[in-house]
Amino acid sequence: MKSYKILVCDDEPAFLDLYDEVLMGAGFAVVKSARGEDCLRLAVEQLPDLILLDVKLPGMSGFETCAALKKGRQTQYIPLIFVTATFQDVADRVSGIEMGADDYITKPFCPDELIVRVKALLRTKELQEKLAREQASKTLLHEEILSLEAQLKDAQLAQSEGARSIIGRNPRMEKIVQLIESIKDTVANVLILGETGTGKGLLAEAIHKTSARKDGPFMKVDCSALTETLLESELFGHEVGAFTGAVKRRQGRFERAHGGTVFLDEIGEIPMDLQAKLLRVVQDNEFERVGGDETIRVDVRIIAATNVVLERAVEQRTFRKDLYYRLNVICIDLPPLRERPEDIPLLVHHFLGKYAQKNSKQIEGVGEDAMRALLDYGWPGNVRELENVIERAVVLCPGRVVTPDLVMLANKPAVSRETSSDRQLKDILADMERDIIEGALKKADGSVDRAAKALGLNRTTLYSKLKKYGIPIP
Repeated sequence: MKSYKILVCDDEPAFLDLYDEVLMGAGFAVVKSARGEDCLRLAVEQLPDLILLDVKLPGMSGFETCAALKKGRQTQYIPLIFVTATFQDVADRVSGIEMGADDYITKPFCPDELIVRVKALLRTKELQEKLAREQASKTLLHEEILSLEAQLKDAQLAQSEGARSIIGRNPRMEKIVQLIESIKDTVANVLILGETGTGKGLLAEAIHKTSARKDGPFMKVDCSALTETLLESELFGHEVGAFTGAVKRRQGRFERAHGGTVFLDEIGEIPMDLQAKLLRVVQDNEFERVGGDETIRVDVRIIAATNVVLERAVEQRTFRKDLYYRLNVICIDLPPLRERPEDIPLLVHHFLGKYAQKNSKQIEGVGEDAMRALLDYGWPGNVRELENVIERAVVLCPGRVVTPDLVMLANKPAVSRETSSDRQLKDILADMERDIIEGALKKADGSVDRAAKALGLNRTTLYSKLKKYGIPIP
């Protein structure tokens, strides 16, 4: 627990001793002064957490001292409580509050009441500071998004067309962009590793568009989506009568990709029998169509991708070692989205613009709570899942800002993590006031009159608050 420092200013030695006993007994550190001038000096030197100030002081009065404290750059936000016997008049109380005091208590005071008032004000200050920090954090988040967008645009101006499609400022993503640029004039085969949904297909296309082959074909084959027979035909083509239904000659993807790039997605799923034929294409750039004997030579670059560990597949003899090494000339390991959270705001902005335009909607952005939920989520489906979430939110959004109820994470509306400090300050203060009233009633053995007196309230006001908070009237 934090040790709070209280600065006390009172010209009566007996009260200074009483403050020492009461406040130190409650665990507070106490700094004492007997004059307003000393109080001002000590406030600057000690920077206390709270000030207890008497009104009637020799020399500079309490009112004048309070006014000077509230004008000081270092002292203006220190909570201040007037403690004096002169606040019997309502006008004096109003004057004290207008001077900048946060509370008042009259002499002679009940030690327990003093501690309750001090703790309540310190707690209020603590919550205000926390809320201010969180608000500043949200503001900085918004400013950072704008800054990141500007940085991204500046960086993309110097990048090739393909590299511009890679969105991210994570250091690993920046290195990947640099790698794409460095291999753009080569024909080396590339192996892309990464979890499902990380954007391996987009990266493969970016590599193609960055290369000297960008004007050539880009052929994509999902090796996990076809049976062995259909996959062989899809890759290498077939002759008439090669199998049932082969009524005409068909060129395969390798033949049609001559001069360009073939992207083999989920290469780890390709059957062993086909791996030997694929190895020949990789090594010698030649093959025969299914059911044919004509050798066809092609000039293609191969980019392969997988979400399985190929080294383990090689050990288990489900993937050829020689093919693995032929494909793994340049290896790129795409990080999952959970490991690049700084890229989430940029990706959200990108997908918002994409789907707002596609659905003819005017979406200005994502609300702070919704963005916080997006940043807190683990994203098991990676970038693909984020894209789907944003597309659905845009389609369902009735206004210009995406709110948490539109952000469906794991098929449930996003709920940002909420603690008592995230609630509105007025609700928190209401809870504190209820606790103080209940405590005062308990100490007064249920007497509304005595509790009202201890709290500095009139009987009618206290009854009103009892009714407001649903506190049973004794």
